[in-house]
Parts: sequence; structure tokens; C-alpha cells
Amino acid sequence: IIALDMYLGADFSYYKQLGVQVPAYIIRKFSKEYILRDCIKALAYPYMQFNRNNNTLLDEMIIEGKRLMFTEIALPNVHDTILSGYTLEEWEWAEENEANIWTYMIDKNYLYTYDNTSIIKFIKEAPFTAYFGNTSPGQIGVWTGWQICRAWVKNNPNKAIADLMNEKDSQKILKESKYKPRKNK
Repeated sequence: IIALDMYLGADFSYYKQLGVQVPAYIIRKFSKEYILRDCIKALAYPYMQFNRNNNTLLDEMIIEGKRLMFTEIALPNVHDTILSGYTLEEWEWAEENEANIWTYMIDKNYLYTYDNTSIIKFIKEAPFTAYFGNTSPGQIGVWTGWQICRAWVKNNPNKAIADLMNEKDSQKILKESKYKPRKNK
């Protein structure tokens, strides 16, 4: 069942009446362009192997990265901004700062943290990622997990996407991805 009342457009009058109950950064995605994305992301779960207990930030990043990779493959003609839920400005910020984001995560030892507060700041929907200021997009850990999964697909051309989806070891996925964000000049 698709809750069509959640896709009536960001300017729908009822959404404006919700006030602070539903923030603008969420309402922005209450439009028809997000229906397929949301459905496919939900459908990804049965096609992936993962643990949901006692996960590190890297584990959560890879779980969400797999969901976006699955969605990207299922919807090849949908723009990355719709797949990610980012505005064009947020997408560009993430791309421009990819190396800095990755360096920060490594330098602060966040990848292997089990600290739920830190994980939430990187993974859960928010207007921005607290560690990077209010010009950054939210869910930067999800976006980075997707980039790791994209690198895995690119650097493992002889493996099937099912191999990625069935692998539970996030560290193995990271290693096989050979993920190395490019530094901007």
C-alpha cells in the first residue's frame, strides 16, 4: 500500500498546516517524484543480508548504501538527487566535500563506533549533518555508504550485485570497494 497522501506536493496546503510537526526538509520530499524511490528502497530489504543488532557506523552506512544501490539499479533513469533525497545544492556539497567527510570519519574513529548518538547524527534524516555545519546535507553517512557501494560495483565488474547485497561483512565490502574519495582542487 502506498500512502498517496504523502506525495501531494510540497506546496499542498495541508502540509503547511502541520507547522513544526513535520519539518520543511521532510515535506520537500512529499511529492510524486519520490514515490518509486521510496517503494524500491522499502523493497530492497528482502534482497539484502545484514545484521540489525549492535552495528557500527560503517555497518549502518553499508546497509543504507545497499538500499540506495538497489534503488539506483532498479531506477536507472532517476536522478541522483531524487534517489538521495538531496537538493542539487546538497548533492554538490556532498560531492565537493567527499574527501573531507571521509577523512573526518576516519580521523575521529567514527567508522567503528557503536555509539548510537554518533550513528544517528550520520544516518538519520535531518536538515544537516551536525559535524559539518548547517550547509551540509543530512544523512551524510547514508550518502557515503552509497558511494562505497558504488565503488564496490565499479571495482568488482566480475561479481554480481547479489554478491554485494548478500555480504554481511561491512569491512569486507569496504576493502573490496577500494573506496578512495577524490580530493577537489
